Amino acid sequence: MSMRERLGRIAVGCLLLGGPATALAGVEVGVDVAYARLTLDYQALPSYETRITSVGMWYREPVSEHLSMGLLGGFVSTTQSDNPETGDLSPTGAYLGLNALYRIPFGERFALLGGAEYRYLNANHDRATESQELRWHQFEGRAGMEFSMATSNIRLYGIGLFLSGTDQTTGGVDRTVDLREDQSRGGRLEWSLSVSGGEVALVVEGGVRDSLGFSFSRRF
Repeated sequence: MSMRERLGRIAVGCLLLGGPATALAGVEVGVDVAYARLTLDYQALPSYETRITSVGMWYREPVSEHLSMGLLGGFVSTTQSDNPETGDLSPTGAYLGLNALYRIPFGERFALLGGAEYRYLNANHDRATESQELRWHQFEGRAGMEFSMATSNIRLYGIGLFLSGTDQTTGGVDRTVDLREDQSRGGRLEWSLSVSGGEVALVVEGGVRDSLGFSFSRRF
């Protein structure tokens, strides 16, 4: 079964949990799964397309009338099939980070949105003759708008990304190379459906990375 088929089945399963929508308030907890293609600039070396599959959790809680903040973390699996030195390796690991969302409503159907996120990722693959370890810090800012309907929402964002890290390999080639993002700007579309106490969302991104993901969140 392909990764996209698995993501689709997870989304269908979340939709089956649906029920009447309730008022949005309090702490928000979510689970997300995503598949992304991100091009990394290896400075003096060629850029390599990096495929990232992630499964994680996050939460946010209000800290003021319009601002909520929280934590996020999860597991990742990466591949670089066009990298001739490590193309057959699949580093796996985890990420941890912080998130923030700023929302200013204008009536019941429209709101302006701002967001920020920081992630630290570490993934490695060791075997008898060679190894690869990817480490990076990722800062992301978002600005956009939300359109609300009876049981669904559409959110559109512009994205700015800054990524800085290293790729350390041993075995066939022993080296540590600095890396950063190849594209720093892009867009994000979220379509969400209200379910019992929360929402299910489809997330599509382009520019900074090509990404497809699903999330399920609840409010308490």
